[in-house]
Amino acid sequence: MPINSSWLIANALPRVIFRGNGLPNIRLVVFPSPVRSSWRWIRRQIPGMWEGERECWGIYYDETDEGGEEVNWLFPVAAALHMGILDQPNESFRLEKHGYRDGYDMPDIDGRYHADFNEGGEDCSDVSGKWLNDMPDKLSTGLDIDYVHQKGAKTVISHDHPRTLCGYEYFASLAAVHIRNEKKRLLYMYTPIEHDSKDIEHGVRIAVKVVESMVEDLERQMGQ
Repeated sequence: MPINSSWLIANALPRVIFRGNGLPNIRLVVFPSPVRSSWRWIRRQIPGMWEGERECWGIYYDETDEGGEEVNWLFPVAAALHMGILDQPNESFRLEKHGYRDGYDMPDIDGRYHADFNEGGEDCSDVSGKWLNDMPDKLSTGLDIDYVHQKGAKTVISHDHPRTLCGYEYFASLAAVHIRNEKKRLLYMYTPIEHDSKDIEHGVRIAVKVVESMVEDLERQMGQ
């Protein structure tokens, strides 16, 4: 199994991007571990990410403050960048515009298949994940992916991601925002498989630039 270069990049990201010029800084909250390569896990856990559940994100918090008042255990998720690795050497960083509901044939780490959770499948009674079955067959980011690409991040744009668990994670995340009737303020970026120190350092620079461009695009769309 290849080393997960996308996780190495994510884990090495700065926790704050300082912007200057009077612009608000960007706080990065990195998921505490690589996303589990499981159809069931993705279907169950992705909505909690968008709810901003501190426990889901591994963020410590006291249940009550010094005055005994209950502390909000949710935090606002302004945008999200999912990342996963490509499986061939010498590939470019790749931004995905669309996520797709169907076409997944590979087993996950539990030996389960995507079809097991569809109507009539072995695990179709798994209520916590059935919400995905009613989604459109294709969902697209609400960000201007061309703007993000043109702002200096050395990436390529893809319109048809591989039908792997990485791609399904992206679709599930788009669906979680879709069902909340909110702007789909997320992207998926595939990273090259190379994982030497210089590769991870380069990947961090790319990811930071993508995040900055995502935030700039959101501000631009909101007229700021």
